[in-house]
Amino acid sequence: MKLRLFLPLLLILASATAFAQAEPASPAGSFEAFRPIGESRVWTFEVDRQTIGSLTSTVTGKTEIDGIDGYVIQQDLRLDFAKAGSEIAILAEGEQYISERGYYLGCDLKLTINGQMSELTIERDGERLDAVVKGSTGTTENAIPFPVEGFGYESFFVDLFELYFAMHGAEVGQTYLDTLFSVQSMLPVNFSALCLDYKWQGLFTGKYDSVFVLNVTLPENFRLYLNKSFHLAKAEMPDRKLKIYQDYVGPARGRQQPQEPGFTVAGLTRSLPVLPVYLAFAALVLAVLAWHGLRSKYSYLGFVAGSVAFILIPFILHPIQKWVVDSVVIPGAQRGESLYMLALLPAITAGLLITSIFAIALHSLRRAPWGAAIRPDRLGAFFGAGFGVAESVLLATTIPSSFLFSMMLFERAAFVILFTLIGALVGRALFKDSHAIVKALIGSVLVVTLFKYLPILVQQRIVELALMYILALLIALILLGLVVIIFAREKAAAPGRRK
Repeated sequence: MKLRLFLPLLLILASATAFAQAEPASPAGSFEAFRPIGESRVWTFEVDRQTIGSLTSTVTGKTEIDGIDGYVIQQDLRLDFAKAGSEIAILAEGEQYISERGYYLGCDLKLTINGQMSELTIERDGERLDAVVKGSTGTTENAIPFPVEGFGYESFFVDLFELYFAMHGAEVGQTYLDTLFSVQSMLPVNFSALCLDYKWQGLFTGKYDSVFVLNVTLPENFRLYLNKSFHLAKAEMPDRKLKIYQDYVGPARGRQQPQEPGFTVAGLTRSLPVLPVYLAFAALVLAVLAWHGLRSKYSYLGFVAGSVAFILIPFILHPIQKWVVDSVVIPGAQRGESLYMLALLPAITAGLLITSIFAIALHSLRRAPWGAAIRPDRLGAFFGAGFGVAESVLLATTIPSSFLFSMMLFERAAFVILFTLIGALVGRALFKDSHAIVKALIGSVLVVTLFKYLPILVQQRIVELALMYILALLIALILLGLVVIIFAREKAAAPGRRK
């Protein structure tokens, strides 16, 4: 039976996931190699899904303290826990000073905690840090012994956390034991952390990345998610029910919203190693649905046409979906409407537009001399396979190269199967009666909507991301089996066919 052809596909997928094992991330060579002057980073703080504030961290220039060359980090921390049922409000503005190797040189901060204002100045002096605190009760001075090659720490200054790991590197199983300088308490504190894993992780709505997962137990409990560039994409403080998300890295220009990763030539080059795998998916599915089409040169013109048709998606579908999200979904969610119902809108939009592209394109291609030379279901299958491979390549250009071979291939295989099926069904139906056309188009819209809706289950923590990939592939394989059975029955029932 032709479905046996999927045994090689599953072997390909199983082999590809073996490449997902992480290699260690080497330490940054210097502070400026990690964070150049003029770069800004922004984190958002949430408690129980309520945004309570943010941290903006910007490298503004160079300095020299106690004969040590260093860099200036301008920080702006604003937290208001009132939305979380607490009376605590924190405002911290000023500068942190970091050496070329990331060591702590001091700070100059203005702090406001629950309306009480103070100024904190810390400066490196040999093997100690001299601290001066000016507040409503007077001025306090302290000299704290702390080695020159020591790093800084503060719970909400997560940019210091990020810096620590950038200077130490990361490897699964690595243990970090150290003594850090706590900025607020002005005391050395013990630090203990363990790198638990490296995996593809859902970080927040619409954002996924390959990250090192680190568990910090001292000086307090943290769960950190750092990618191989040591961007602290997410941090969790379970004892405070606090989650921190990095939503901007780039030139200093104020607070930015997360941006969709764009297509680049470098990204396309990075995706080339996995292209043969996508083509193998397509070949196996086409061998099941359109075996005889593999021997026709016109079929491959249909494959190219499908790949070209996908170009419409970034320029038409994505802007429309963004408008739907900005105009309907976000305002609806803010009014307390069901996110599950609202998420149907961009998914249905995708279903309607993609089905329309398939129907219009296949109808037009059949009018061409070469398109009329092959059966419409075979033309549609090759068109859909090209469309699915093009989507897989585009998505691969926006992910880290270390993750090209991973469980995400399950999802890519599912979309190649899905679009090949849709092409075959729509192509077959367009040249039958109107009843068949309506059924094929409605079925296409529903199936595409289902696949585009699946990520909401991950975002709402109903299923894990890896499970969603497996679920998508299983659904696609089930649909493939059903279509093969339908096609076989129609062929057997056709007049003049041998039983």
